[in-house]
Amino acid sequence: MIMQTKTFITKQFKTGGSQVVRLSAEIAYPPNTQLSVWREGERIIIEPANESLKNAANLFYQLSHYLIDSDFQRMEVEETQRQW
Repeated sequence: MIMQTKTFITKQFKTGGSQVVRLSAEIAYPPNTQLSVWREGERIIIEPANESLKNAANLFYQLSHYLIDSDFQRMEVEETQRQW
């Protein structure tokens, strides 16, 4: 199934210390929908929060960009015998 998308141009504004984006009623989420928001480079992604684990793999993938250093090298550890 191909999902057709319609693009809307909107502006952001500040209220208090927060930035606000006005969404058209055609694409707005229902009232009281809990949303997850994160940044990927220059993009800000907003989607319904999923309280189940079905998107856990996607979440770990997103977090990996912040948790894993691309220059990370595993430290070699010398095995020693324990003296119990």
